[in-house]
Amino acid sequence: MDYQIAYKKISKTIPTKVALSIMIDDKLIMTDQVDLGKMDKRKQFVQSLIKEYPGLEAECDSITEELLHIAAGFISEEEPEEEDQIQTPLEQSEIALAETDEELVSKAVKLLKEPQLIQYVIKHIEIFGLVGEEMLGLALYLTFTSRLLCRINHIGRISNFR
Repeated sequence: MDYQIAYKKISKTIPTKVALSIMIDDKLIMTDQVDLGKMDKRKQFVQSLIKEYPGLEAECDSITEELLHIAAGFISEEEPEEEDQIQTPLEQSEIALAETDEELVSKAVKLLKEPQLIQYVIKHIEIFGLVGEEMLGLALYLTFTSRLLCRINHIGRISNFR
């Protein structure tokens, strides 16, 4: 059976994460997002493909090999210079934000502008099971959230927490 695999890189932070499309005779039969750098994810994709389209069972090894070849191509691409690889938490957050769905970002911004945000956090700390220690839970939440924020150092320059 003649199949084609089309792929598109979908993540700046995970070089082997792609959107895969499988076509037979120019007819799309399956699409999925897969991290081709992980053997178990490649196997899961191939197994679900064969489950949906049993006629491809004879091509199982060929498909797996092609997925591995695609992943190897992404991994062997020119490595960025060392200084480009080091990213501050703020830079990492900006990259992740750029990859986040705009609707989700707008909902998050709306939540962050909520005047009762702290009470909302305390309520959810209780929902998650911490009872009677609301202030301790809130202090931990704020500590772990704020560790990624910018701060002004003693000479007036902005720096990032590490």
